[in-house]
Amino acid sequence: MDYRVAKSVNDDRGAVITGKADIACGVAFTWGRSTQVTYSLPFDIGGTRLLMASDRYGSFNLGNLKDLSLVESTHTKQFRRLMTDRTSGVDTCHKSCEYFGLCGGGNGSNKFWEHGTLASSETNACHFGTQIPTQVLLERFEEGPPLTSFTSN
Repeated sequence: MDYRVAKSVNDDRGAVITGKADIACGVAFTWGRSTQVTYSLPFDIGGTRLLMASDRYGSFNLGNLKDLSLVESTHTKQFRRLMTDRTSGVDTCHKSCEYFGLCGGGNGSNKFWEHGTLASSETNACHFGTQIPTQVLLERFEEGPPLTSFTSN
C-alpha cells in the first residue's frame, strides 16, 4: 500500500476522480474546503467508515469504481460477509432491544470498534447516546408538568 501527502485539496480530489487514490484522507477541515471535499465516505455499510483492516473483514474496501461497479461490488464475498454480519447484528437488536425503533439497530462502526464484529447488538454508544437519554425523558414526561405557583400583582 502506498501513501502520499497531497499538495492541495484539488490534488486530492483529482487523485480520487482519476482512480490514482482509493480514498483521500488527512485533509484538514475548513468550511471553505467542505464545499469541495467530503469528509466522510459516501459508500458504506451502516455507518462503517474504517481506514484499517481486520482479520474478519479485511480492509473494508469493496473495490475501485474504475474496476468494479457499485452493483458488482455487492456480489463479492467481502460484501456478503459485511452484509450478513450487519444484518445479524440488526436482527439481534430488533429481537432484544426495546429501543430498536429509535436507532434501527445501531451504527456498524460502533459495533465493530466495541465488539470486533458487526454481528453484535448493544454498544456503549447506544446505551449512553440513545437508551439513557430516552429513559430520562420518559421519566420526566411521566412526572408531568412542574408545579408552579402563581402570584397575583
